[in-house]
Amino acid sequence: MAPPRNILLVLFLTWTAVFYIIIPIFILGNIDTVQALEAITEPEHEHEQGQDKNEKRHLLKLMGNELTMDQLERYPFTGLADIMSPSVRTYNQTKYRQYIHDDDDEHDDEYDDDNNHQHQHQHQHQDPSVTSVGLYWQIPRSGGTTLKYVLGVCLELTQASRTSKDYCDVERPDLHVCSTRFGKYVNADTSDDYGIVRAHRLNLVPSQMVDVIVSSRFLHVSGLFDPYHRGKAFTILRDPIERAVSTFYYLRNAKWERNYNAEFQNMTLLQYATREDTSSNWMTRWLTGKHSAPYVEPSDLHFAKEVLRRKFLVLLTSDMLQSVNTLISYMNWEPDKSQYQCIQHNVDMVVKHNKSMHPKLINIDPKVRQALIQKNLLDIELYDYAKEFLYPLA
Repeated sequence: MAPPRNILLVLFLTWTAVFYIIIPIFILGNIDTVQALEAITEPEHEHEQGQDKNEKRHLLKLMGNELTMDQLERYPFTGLADIMSPSVRTYNQTKYRQYIHDDDDEHDDEYDDDNNHQHQHQHQHQDPSVTSVGLYWQIPRSGGTTLKYVLGVCLELTQASRTSKDYCDVERPDLHVCSTRFGKYVNADTSDDYGIVRAHRLNLVPSQMVDVIVSSRFLHVSGLFDPYHRGKAFTILRDPIERAVSTFYYLRNAKWERNYNAEFQNMTLLQYATREDTSSNWMTRWLTGKHSAPYVEPSDLHFAKEVLRRKFLVLLTSDMLQSVNTLISYMNWEPDKSQYQCIQHNVDMVVKHNKSMHPKLINIDPKVRQALIQKNLLDIELYDYAKEFLYPLA
């Protein structure tokens, strides 16, 4: 007996979908995935190509099918300078000079002559597509308030961040700079999606009105840059367990914060560490676009490591003074003696303050420590990797 017509029709439509829709999408998906990966690992010199191909194969093997085409497409890597490129790494790596207490004019003249020679050498090798605009990926409770104060007050740089919304008119149809007690800010709030879209529409980066763009939304704010206006990304990392403890004590009283929760006031650190809603693997999630996902995988960790390695100048909260000096050199900023004094004074003050704020890790209940470790296993490995291999930049 011949099969009913409706069954034949279903079989025909099924095979048509397989050959003309599903298979092409699968092929194109793999092509786009490779192309997206190439954007992060594209070599700038011919002698790097052989090694780079092996690196791509290794990365693809590590990632498997966990990082898909739609996720990778959200990474505008071509808009960020590659820190591994010689054209980006030609900065003065001289350690912090304690000349701020030295009144010897001859010593200052030697320092200035050395700096002038360094900058002449840098300008000869700079990539013209790399702008002077820095992208600061701010990780909560990792020295961000101190670093932004140093950038705005001590170094007198113009920033765009959430502070812009607090002090500037972010609804104006154009960009302008406003003065605050924290320094100068462009009226562009880069802390949320609405503000980032507005900043893009108003051409914040090409406007040359901003020195540093600050945001915790790395994926979103990276889109403000493009291959013709590439930003120099940096971030400052803190031990994930220290950061979690600091977050708990901070949010107990920070009524002005968006994620303030009055319940924390009657909660113990152990209760906070074991509650389901407590943040986990924050860095890995935001670097891989999985901040809202129920879980993250080891493949996400591998990808996060590669993002940090290729695109970020990594600084450490535990070495704040040297980190600021490294950042100054990397960005080719030129502070004078009074600005260095301002930096040292503010960093020293914050370090002393933080030491007396929260219980040291060695005094934390082992149950609390273990609970926080379990929530942040990937971030702990990411931090250890960055601390060992990426800081200080060799």
